[in-house]
Amino acid sequence: MSQSYRICLTPLEDYFFGNERTFRYGDRNPSIGGDYFVVSERYPSQTTLFGVLRYLMLEERTSDYRLSQEDIRRIGASSFYYQEGATFGLIESISPLYFFKDQVHYIPVPKDHYGREDYYCPMTLDESNLPENFSGKHYHTDYLVAVSGDKGQIGTLIPYDTVFQSVTRISINRKAEVDGFFKKQYWNLQGFQFVYYAKLKEPISFTPCPVVCMGYGKSAFGVTIEAVDAFFTPKELSALISRDTYVAVSDLYVTEQELLQLTDSCRYKITDFREVRGFRTNYSGGTGSHRQRYQKSETLYRLISAGSVFKCHPDKNIEIHNCANVAGMNVIVKGESK
Repeated sequence: MSQSYRICLTPLEDYFFGNERTFRYGDRNPSIGGDYFVVSERYPSQTTLFGVLRYLMLEERTSDYRLSQEDIRRIGASSFYYQEGATFGLIESISPLYFFKDQVHYIPVPKDHYGREDYYCPMTLDESNLPENFSGKHYHTDYLVAVSGDKGQIGTLIPYDTVFQSVTRISINRKAEVDGFFKKQYWNLQGFQFVYYAKLKEPISFTPCPVVCMGYGKSAFGVTIEAVDAFFTPKELSALISRDTYVAVSDLYVTEQELLQLTDSCRYKITDFREVRGFRTNYSGGTGSHRQRYQKSETLYRLISAGSVFKCHPDKNIEIHNCANVAGMNVIVKGESK
């Protein structure tokens, strides 16, 4: 019998989530890369959340990185990687990341939002599928939108600057002989938590773990885990989205063939992208070296960012099913509003 859980992550300090443009990793790129001023992502990736779940599910956490047979049964021998056919023990899937406050779930506002500062309002299109009376001064997507709560609350917006607090620090690249100083911009949440859901094939007893570390520098996050009756889905969002329009609630991982099908299905789309590399941990082979346990792919993956919008032809639908679904990617909501 499957069981769903809600995992709440509360930052206990300023955090930094790197990306392809900030820091490098590996034997061939051992130094800090990127620009003089590097900025953290505002929130963790789905693969990071998947790794946190696997860590929380461990029955015994050892210093030599070995997994017991029970741990392998629970989480599998290797972490998520962009390949088909991988299995992860009892884990069926996780949800996309949500921002959580006062029992209300929020997501980044869809990228077709236009004009209003208090409520999600998709832009109006003319017969040529171009925005009517569009002005760049009124196009802002730095909001969260409520996708649960009271009827009057769903669709309301919260500006990013009331959710995320930035902190800039000076750091030193000790491997650089010259120009070793650079700036790093960290983030923290103001009254919000990161929340996501996990669906397991059977109930388990979680070994207590009040704190986990994530991101570059291993920032500390408080953890609470609660069994819930249902795996949360933002179904209320569909009433806010125009008919034949799809919104990506999570990042989308699409193969080349799926991208062609997606493009063929759309009258127009508003998208952004996020570049990542596959990063895999494997503890099944014993202790090994640090770099042997952590393997980063040579392949650069370009994900379609959460909040991207797709306006489809009336006779077309969008569904994406591949290896990334288990890690909470490829979640799309179809609009029902007239």
